[in-house]
Amino acid sequence: MKKILVLTDLSDTAAQAAQAAVFLCAKMRTNLILLHTWTVQPALAEYPNNSWGIDTLVYGEQSKEKLTYLREELLETISRLPAAEHHASIDWQQEDGGVADCAESRLKKGDIDLIVMGASAGSKLEHLITGSDANAVISRVNRPVLVVPGTSTLEKLKKVTFATDFSA
Repeated sequence: MKKILVLTDLSDTAAQAAQAAVFLCAKMRTNLILLHTWTVQPALAEYPNNSWGIDTLVYGEQSKEKLTYLREELLETISRLPAAEHHASIDWQQEDGGVADCAESRLKKGDIDLIVMGASAGSKLEHLITGSDANAVISRVNRPVLVVPGTSTLEKLKKVTFATDFSA
């Protein structure tokens, strides 16, 4: 069965996008995968008293807890769907690396129909300085990417913008 891949940074905006993906799963009769990525920052040997290793382990455990909590929230939403609707299963994964790299790598399994992610709430200046994860993902993957604004729900889809450069 095909799946919807939800890219999450564990923010409220990403959780809103994941909720929207639940309704898409019901209509598309697909299942859902939550993918959380992070880039490990290496420690310098010159600083022997740093807590880099411990911080990485703590962050990993905290993000597992947040992913588990998000999954439980989504399963609660699924349980409220009408019996005739498809009730998606939800898996989650954590990977080390950039979001676009990890999404591209995950697509190699061939079971993803659609990627869903939340729109960043940052300012134009923040996007200029740090770039855009959505732009990086759209540029790297060969699947449709639905970017959900943080204030939107997809219980009823009203507007869709389709952007393409018509390249393969």
